This record gives sequence, C-alpha cells and structure tokens, in this order.
Amino acid sequence: MALAIKKLLLSCLLLIGIFISFFAGLSAFETVGKPYLGILPFNNLYIGAFTQHDSANQNLDLDYHDRLLAINDTSIQKAEDISALLQHHTNGQTYELRIESNGKQKTLKSYQTLLSANNVFKIFAPLSATAIAFFMIAILVLLIKPEPKGSAAFTLYCISMGVYLISAYDFHTTYQLIHPLFISISFLPATIIHMSLDFPDQIFTKSQRIKIRLGAYVLSFVIFIPYDIFFWGNPKLWSYFEHACFFYISLSYIFWVWSMIFRYRHTKDSTIRKQSRHILLAIVPGFGFIFVLVWLTFIFKVPVPLNYVAPFCLLFPIVLVGAMFRSNLFLVQTLEHQIHERTETLRKKELELFQTHKLASVGLLASGTAHEIGNAMNVIVSNLPILKKYIDLFMSKLRSQSIHDSELIYALKDTPDLLNDLDRSSHRALDIMNHLKYFAKPDISGKILFQVEQALESTLKWIKRTLPKGISIQFEKKVTSPIEAVPGQLEQVFLNLLFNAVEALGEKGTISIDQQEKEGHIVVSIHDTGPGILEKDLHKIFDPFFTTKTSGTGLGLSVSYGIIKSHGGTLEVESNPAQGTTFKIKLPIGHKQ
Repeated sequence: MALAIKKLLLSCLLLIGIFISFFAGLSAFETVGKPYLGILPFNNLYIGAFTQHDSANQNLDLDYHDRLLAINDTSIQKAEDISALLQHHTNGQTYELRIESNGKQKTLKSYQTLLSANNVFKIFAPLSATAIAFFMIAILVLLIKPEPKGSAAFTLYCISMGVYLISAYDFHTTYQLIHPLFISISFLPATIIHMSLDFPDQIFTKSQRIKIRLGAYVLSFVIFIPYDIFFWGNPKLWSYFEHACFFYISLSYIFWVWSMIFRYRHTKDSTIRKQSRHILLAIVPGFGFIFVLVWLTFIFKVPVPLNYVAPFCLLFPIVLVGAMFRSNLFLVQTLEHQIHERTETLRKKELELFQTHKLASVGLLASGTAHEIGNAMNVIVSNLPILKKYIDLFMSKLRSQSIHDSELIYALKDTPDLLNDLDRSSHRALDIMNHLKYFAKPDISGKILFQVEQALESTLKWIKRTLPKGISIQFEKKVTSPIEAVPGQLEQVFLNLLFNAVEALGEKGTISIDQQEKEGHIVVSIHDTGPGILEKDLHKIFDPFFTTKTSGTGLGLSVSYGIIKSHGGTLEVESNPAQGTTFKIKLPIGHKQ
C-alpha cells in the first residue's frame, strides 16, 4: 500500500513537471519577435547566466548578477518595464544602460533589436531537451521492476532538475515560472543527499538515514523561503541566498562522491563495488567539469553560456539509471532465468532419480516374479501338448462309440477350442514374463560397434511397409560416430517408439527423426505431431503395464527404457498437446558401460 502511494505521488509530481514543460514551451514561442536589448535579466533586474548577445550588442560588458538600474536615465523597477519602454521605439535605436556591478555603476551603450527565433533556439533548445531527457529517465526508473533502492529519491532528483532547466528560460523572459524554479533548485540538493544514502545500497543505520534526510529537506526549505521572498523584497540580499543555494548543491554532490568512495572501499559485495566504481568514474570528471563552470560564473564572474552546459548534467542520471538497470532489472531477470533453469534441472534430475529408483524396485520385483511365474508357465506350456495329445486320443475313442448325451457331445466339440485358448494364453503369459526379465536385466553380451543410422534405416524399412498413407516420416541420414550396443535391442527400441508414434497419429501426421552428436553422445530424437501425452501421465509412461491404449501389455516403453539404461544411456520424453511428443535417446559414443 505504501509503495503504491509513493508511486502515485511521484507520478503526480512527474505529470506536474511535464505540464510545466508544455507551458514553458508555449511561453518561449511567444518571446520570438519581442524587442530586445541584448540582455535577458531576471525580473528583479539582475543579469542572468543565459544571456545571448546578438551581432549588434556583442560588445556588452556584463557579468552574472550585475543589475540593470536605468535605461536612458529612466529608472527601471522590474524587467517587465523594459518591454513597455521598448514598444514605443523602433529597431536599431541606441540606448544607454546604467548597470550596477560589484557596488559600482557603469554606463553601456546598447541597440534595440528583435529577439529572433535563432536567439530563442540557442537558449531554450539545450535547456528544454535536457529537461525532457530528465523526465523520460524519471519515467524509465518508475517502470523498473522490482523497484531499485533509491529510485524514489532519484525520481525526485530528475523531476527537480527537469523543472529547473525547463523554467530557466522563462526565468529570464516572461517570469511566469519563478516559483517552480525556486522550489526545484532549492530542493535539488536534498534529493541528491537522499539518493546518496540509498543507492546503490544503503549506508548508515536506519535512524541515521532518517535524520540526515530530514535535515537535508529542512535545510532546503530554510533556503527556499528567503530565496523566494527576497527575490522581490531585497534583491541584493537575495543574491547571497542564490550563492548559498548553489553552494549547498555543490556540497550535496561532494557528499554523493564521498558516499560512492565509502561504498567502494568498505563494502564486501563485489556487485556494489563495481557499481560504485562505475558511478565514480562518471560523476567525478563530469561533476568536476560542471562544478568549475558554475563557480566560474557565480563567483568569479566569468561569462560562461550555461545553457550549453546543461546537457552535461545528463551524465549523472544516465550513469545512475544504467547502474539501476544492471543491478535490478537485468540482474533480477538473469537470476530468475538461472533459478528457473536450475529448478528445471533439479526437477528433471529428481524425476529421473525417482524413475530410476522406482524402475529398479519394479525391476527387482519383476525379475523375481517373472522367474517364479515363468517356471510355472514353462511347466504349463511344456505339458499342454501332451495333455492335448491325451485328450485327442480320449476323444477319438469316444467318437468311435455311439453317444447320445448332449452335454458330453458339446464338451467333445468345445474341448479343442479350450485347449487352443490355453495354449495361446500360456504362450502370451510366458512372453510377458520374458519381457519382464528383459526389462529387469537385458542381455547386452552381444554388443558391437556400429552406427545408429544403420539401426534406424533397418527399422524404417520394416515399418514403412505397414505405414498409413496419410503419415510421412522425415529422416535425413547423418554419419555419426559409432556406438557400442546390441543392434537388435536398439532396433527394438526404435520399433517400439515408432509404433507408438504411428498409433498416436492415427491416419494423418508427420514423424521426424533427428540424430546429433553432443558432448560425447549420440542423441536421437523421434517427434510426432500427434495429440501429445497428458501431463498427469508423463511420469508413468515408463512403468511396466501402464498404457492408455485399449490393447497391448504396456511393456514396450518400459522394456525400451531398460535397454537404453543397460547401454549407459537415457530415454526422455517431452510432450505438449499443441506440439506433439518427442522421445530423446541419448547414448555414449563408443564407450563400453
């Protein structure tokens, strides 16, 4: 709830900043074509830092915070009076400007001209473009999931910088955005300190951070009140608060640099150290450059066109947002991807281990059961021909006599069918027992070196004879390294899998067979475009006697699984109702298990 409220407040502030940008753009457009004396003073008549001299007034010797007192001996009370005075004169007219500079007065000659679109563009374009970039970066940070540490303070910092820069031209011309500019520049250092405490990780204790943040914002408020009030009431005193504000900003940036150095030297987290170093490498030279230019203008009165310096301010947020993305968005996505991959691997390994233990237990049970039942079935199968011979002899004797008992006549007729059913069923039962023995412990004594594609081709020749017309098999022969296996057993595995694929397709579909060499293994994939296997059945398909078909013993896949395991390989299945089923056989290359 608190996070949602914080996001809402930041979004509202950002919308206000965007609205101010739109208003400032309209205001700047309206200044084109207005009378102009080569200076753009604040409304309290102090000379601003964004003055652009045209060719007629390029020799004006003005410094930042010089103050205009009079034009042609007519005292001026506020900058808005200049426009009213110039409207009654023509372009090119000469004016004498009385200027107060460092407590002394001097007179300069200026010429009236019009504020051209070129003049407006040179001043407003760098400021507005930089401001819009700050707002876009703020939006980008608000969209980062999960929220990075210090993102709220960083968003406030971007909004403050954006509002200050977009209002700066208006502060020199139409004077309608003075209060937003004062608020943004006064609270800018507090947002920097706030951000320094939280990103890329938090420093100091929670109570200490709260006290420092509170102190920073209170100090900004203390500077803002006289900064705003004295702008009109006492312009000379206001200039001192102007210097105090920029001094506070300088201190906040120094604190930011110190916090990065502190993290780099003391944190044990290698990621935080890398981020701190990355940020330091950008803000130390970048801040040093802007620091020198700003103080050359404010303190040493060097005429530096600060509107061209504005884009360099983007260095800080770009570096920070890059660090935020790397430390949160990309890092989290990478970690989530790695966790997902490892979870999937562990899940597969767990299922494989469970399947192996289960089949080993079933195999042990099946081996013993098949042996005992097989012995009994062998007795039955071996004695059935003798019993049949005796019954045939007995029945021939009975037929030679005249019998009128209807029940006996029926028994004589039905006995051969019963004996045939017993014979078929006993052989089927014996066949199942042999399969169970084969599943428990396949005989791999006849292994030889041969190519997998040979077994595939041999199996395909046999199965294509009974293939429905609507089913196609795609197989591209590839020469791979030989494996050591029993060819007949491997052909049996391929036959079982291909039969299952054909039955899954019904009358129409495609079977694709692919073979590759990967990391010392041959991987054979058999894919069908059938309806797939239900997720609830996937972990049971290799169990003996499990089948979803109406006929069959359910031993085909379990026997295939045992054969592949006995050859040191793996048999896996992937199925999706929308994409079909894929069986993957992985066998070692020329390696005897």
